Amino acid sequence: MRRGLRHPARLIDLQHIAGLDDIALAPDQLRIGALTPHRSIERHPYFRARVRALVESAEVIGGCQVRNVGTIGGNLCNASPAADLSPILLVLD
Repeated sequence: MRRGLRHPARLIDLQHIAGLDDIALAPDQLRIGALTPHRSIERHPYFRARVRALVESAEVIGGCQVRNVGTIGGNLCNASPAADLSPILLVLD
């Protein structure tokens, strides 16, 4: 679309759907919304203390600017063989 090669009739903006950009902790469950930026994963105190592998995976994604706007869902949906979060998310189930 940015290159002018695609002209969809409609687009769906997910940015305003509640819960897609947050991290929810429960005693037996952890949920990370698809629109959660990598930077939020890097800086979240729970992850830094208990899920260090997830933090380290987020830290190697692109540069600082990319981690500020790039999301966990975008990283997975891009389907790149170099998707840095995929292995650790599979391990963490």
